[in-house]
Amino acid sequence: MKFDLDKSYEILERTPVVLKTLLTGLDDAWIRGNEGPETFSPYDVIGHLIHGEKTGWRARTNRILEYGVSKTFDSYDRFAQYQESKGKTLRQLLSTWVIHDLTHMAQITRVMAKQYKGEMGPWVEFFRIMSF
Repeated sequence: MKFDLDKSYEILERTPVVLKTLLTGLDDAWIRGNEGPETFSPYDVIGHLIHGEKTGWRARTNRILEYGVSKTFDSYDRFAQYQESKGKTLRQLLSTWVIHDLTHMAQITRVMAKQYKGEMGPWVEFFRIMSF
């Protein structure tokens, strides 16, 4: 399928519901676990998505579509969620989030799957998600 921004909204608008279903009610070990130093946990990713919504990811998408790589973005603090999410529960974050892209859903599920990587024994090689 060729990319069509309007068609992409069909998937993007479902992403918050999927992530709410995936993450609500889980133990903090799932929510706060990450892939190591300087990586995001599912909690951090949700905060990152909220910050992206607030700072205009749609404008960035339109800039790419209009100018390609010839015009650069305004600066973006990809770690701003640490301050903006401070003291908030995951439930509070999920209740404020609207839409974002599917790569972050893949990131969240990958991080969660890797929480059991050490417990998978010789079968870990059969799960591609563990090798990223």
